Amino acid sequence: SPCVLLGGANDRYQWFCETLARVWILSQCTEYVDIPVVVSADLSSAHLEMLEMAGVPGGRLIQQHQDEMISSDLLIVPSLMVIGNWVSPVALQHLRRTLGNSAIRGERRIYLSRAGFQNRRVANECDLLPILQQYGFEIIDARNIDDLEMLRQASDADIVIGVDDDLLANMVVAPSGSRLGVIATGNNNRSAVRHLCGPLSIDVTYLMGDIDYQSNHSLALCDIQLPLHVLEAYLERAG
Repeated sequence: SPCVLLGGANDRYQWFCETLARVWILSQCTEYVDIPVVVSADLSSAHLEMLEMAGVPGGRLIQQHQDEMISSDLLIVPSLMVIGNWVSPVALQHLRRTLGNSAIRGERRIYLSRAGFQNRRVANECDLLPILQQYGFEIIDARNIDDLEMLRQASDADIVIGVDDDLLANMVVAPSGSRLGVIATGNNNRSAVRHLCGPLSIDVTYLMGDIDYQSNHSLALCDIQLPLHVLEAYLERAG
């Protein structure tokens, strides 16, 4: 019997932009509506729930282990909706409609703290928190929030501030007109979040800090020191 191959993902950007984005193709092809879909057996319960929200219920799934082979008369592999970091705006809009819960910019102001992680933390976060709280930000522990809860919070966001990491891929559900402050450094920042947020009309501002070279032997994993005046200037403009 025929089946569709979606697979899995190594990080959140891959999950949203490469795996889930291809569900839009399935939604456009009526002949694929009931065909079984092959996914990785390593997917979490949150991943499975997102698939159902996107239109692929659990009853259609075949979960394949890495050491397992599946025989199919016809294997359908939807095209990737990405070229490099560029993601199809149509696919992104589909994800926002199916995974998000609001089309109107919310009021929540969220700061995603990496204090519980071993790397890529904001080294002077304790100095930043009083300023963020003064502007009405909720401090969210990024280590202990699951993906579904992060989606719900991003759906209601006015502003999200966080370090440039794959947790920001959850902004795919943020309403049009919402704002994202990305804490990064000139030596180490990625363009993936810009390509995700641009087609969704989410305003992205990079809050440039300094690398704490002593914090990790790997440049990509070093902590970041964010000058207070950089954060204050951004928040003053944001109102």
